[in-house]
Amino acid sequence: MRLNSAGRLIVFVLGEGAVIANVYLNNPPSEVLTRKGNFMGLLGTEANLFADMTLIAQTAGFLILLLGWRYAKRKNFLKHDKTSKASVLLGGLSFIWMGFSLVSNLVPLISVTLTGFVIFFHTITGTIALFMGLFLVLNEIKKTKTSMIIAFSLWTAAMFLGVMLYYLLFV
Repeated sequence: MRLNSAGRLIVFVLGEGAVIANVYLNNPPSEVLTRKGNFMGLLGTEANLFADMTLIAQTAGFLILLLGWRYAKRKNFLKHDKTSKASVLLGGLSFIWMGFSLVSNLVPLISVTLTGFVIFFHTITGTIALFMGLFLVLNEIKKTKTSMIIAFSLWTAAMFLGVMLYYLLFV
């Protein structure tokens, strides 16, 4: 972090820190998320490479999870098990970056705005969904239709909120 000649705080951190460039010292934290840099990401947005790769990995994981749901409907539980494990693996890898990004940018992200609420609910639903999925694939939770529907529903909600958050921050 450093101050430039215009009295702005320039913050450079891995992850969504690219969005937090040019934070004015006298503005409330909610305004931090409205300032975007001149970055061109992999998907043609202002997101950095890590944000784009996370979105791609989460989308792939969600599509694999949908495929697993289809296998379960067809009673092909071996393929259902393999696709569920692959989905949780992609979710876990993405969670590492998202967790780092959240912790690195926690103060600017605390705000009573639409973006702040989306971040809060995405974090809660995504964490519960990921750990519930992890516990299901590791046989720590009894595999029942109800528990899997709850995990799938939470994952779907987290995915929707994540795409919404990506749009709010980078598009």
